[in-house]
Formats: sequence, structure tokens, C-alpha cells
Amino acid sequence: MASLQNLLISCLSSYTLRRGVRGEVASDDKAGRGAARGGGEAADGSKWRGGLCVDKGMIFSVVDFCVADFNFPGNTSNIFGVAVTFAIDLTFPALNGLGLSMSRLDIGVGGVVPIHSHRVSELILVIEGEILAGFIDSNDQVYYKTLTKGDIMIFPHSLLHFQVNVGKTPALAFVSLNSASPNFQITTTSLFANDLPTEVIEKITLLDATQAKKLKRIFGGTN
Repeated sequence: MASLQNLLISCLSSYTLRRGVRGEVASDDKAGRGAARGGGEAADGSKWRGGLCVDKGMIFSVVDFCVADFNFPGNTSNIFGVAVTFAIDLTFPALNGLGLSMSRLDIGVGGVVPIHSHRVSELILVIEGEILAGFIDSNDQVYYKTLTKGDIMIFPHSLLHFQVNVGKTPALAFVSLNSASPNFQITTTSLFANDLPTEVIEKITLLDATQAKKLKRIFGGTN
């Protein structure tokens, strides 16, 4: 069964804009900001403009800075019961270098956004349903609350955090992050979707070999 990490990658690869900004994007926000400040021209003749690497003579319109994909619910038929629709630099190039991004979260009944982290802060706004959301700080203190329609919560950068649909109906939320390239690391797939030896996992998690191998089978890991 595919891991959420692979599902996210699949989501990104299949995500299409109604009309995307053409050209390459900078590898990170700093590169984008530098290009936006100073401009410049690459060896192939493409020019930096506003954080985007664009072709000479390219003409933009308002549709290059808009996207309507958040109108469509995602497919939550996976092991975690969640779908994430991204508006980040890879899927919405107009964000490149601007220091912000958004995602749509569809969480089925009983579904979860598994514990994960990213290098930037996150703000969640609940639109429908009931979501138990929380994070764990560097002193292992847990902060969590059941959020309902209109509630928001902040998750400080780099801290482990999660969301669980505890209601009786599907939940919908939007999140914003203060980077166009937030980088996600999901704890479960980081441990069980690769070739990290089972005996090492036993030592670092206190799981027994049977449990570790079961999770490896679920998430496609080996060894």
C-alpha cells in the first residue's frame, strides 16, 4: 500500500493548473527573493522577474496568478483517509519567492493528517467538521484542541503536529504556510517507507520486530 508520502508526491505530479506560469522556478524562497530583488539573466537568456524565471518576451495575465483547484474535494480513499491539495511553488509557480503557500485538507470520517513537521509555521482554518489538532513542543509538552467551523490554530515551525477528524462528517480545512516551499516530513513514512533495518527501528522506537515489519509492509519499506 502506498505511503502518504507517495500519495503526496502523486498528488503533486497530477496537480495541474488551469493555466500555469511557464518557465523554471527558483529552488527555494531565498533564491526567489534574491532574483526578485535584483533581477538578472540566465545563460539561456531567460530573465528573472518577481521571483520567477521567465522566457524573454513572456506576457502575463491575471490568470497566471489565480488557481481554482481548491474548489474540488480530494480523494480520501487511502490508509490515512486524507487528501491534500497543494498551492506551493511546484504547483502554483506564481508563489515562488513570495514566502507563502496554501493547502486544502479533506479529511474523511476517522481520517488523520499523520504526525509530521516542516521547516515553516502553519496556520489552519477549519471550514467544515470537527478536527482535533495539536503539536508537541521541544519539551514534549502537548498542545491540542478540537477545532470547529471558523476556528484557527497555529503550529510553530519545525514542531511535530497532527490533525484528526473526530466528527461524524467529513472535515474540510485550509492551511497557510510562510514559505512557497515548506518541505514536509511525515514521521511514519520516514521510519517505515525505506530500507532502514528493522533491528534499528526496534532500538530507536521500542517497537518489536513484528510491529516494525508490519508497518514496513504497509508503507512499502524493506530490510
